[in-house]
Amino acid sequence: MHLGATVAAPCAQVCADDFRNSFAAGSRDAAGRFAGGTEMRLLTAHAGRLYAGNGYWEDRPGPEGRQGAQILVLDRPSMPWQVDHAFEERLPNGRWRDLAVGALAEANFATDSSGTPLPRPVSLLLSSTWDLTGAARVFTRDDATGVWSAVTIMGECHRFLRVRAAEGPRVIPRGQHVQSGRRL
Repeated sequence: MHLGATVAAPCAQVCADDFRNSFAAGSRDAAGRFAGGTEMRLLTAHAGRLYAGNGYWEDRPGPEGRQGAQILVLDRPSMPWQVDHAFEERLPNGRWRDLAVGALAEANFATDSSGTPLPRPVSLLLSSTWDLTGAARVFTRDDATGVWSAVTIMGECHRFLRVRAAEGPRVIPRGQHVQSGRRL
């Protein structure tokens, strides 16, 4: 399977020659980190860069072995993709905790928690993953340091939302949706 991303050159009329492959899964970035995925799940712009979230839903690992989900970044169309964050926590059975990036979006805040306008709006890059423990976590990127921090919003004790109707299926939360709009 070949997984790739394509970047188009901006122009008035788009031609086939204006597109080029910008990412090939299974490559290494400039720092030597493995950049893979069986799927590129999400793309979002933030702070003048393009971010992508991948996943390993149907992975058949090669010599690199099993991998956890990653967030990749593209500084400019002419630059190669880089691994911005690798979700590297493992479960007791050795599997990666985070199978895929389930949400990736920029959130803009213009007011504080009491509704008072901020001196200038704050933009944060937020993410969530398919967490195999069942916990729901939101990750935030600190643009000054490049460090991602997690906050658990629903713990492991709430692993499944169970909906049973004569032995019907379980409903499993897979990610969070980032909602924008006015506060009610």
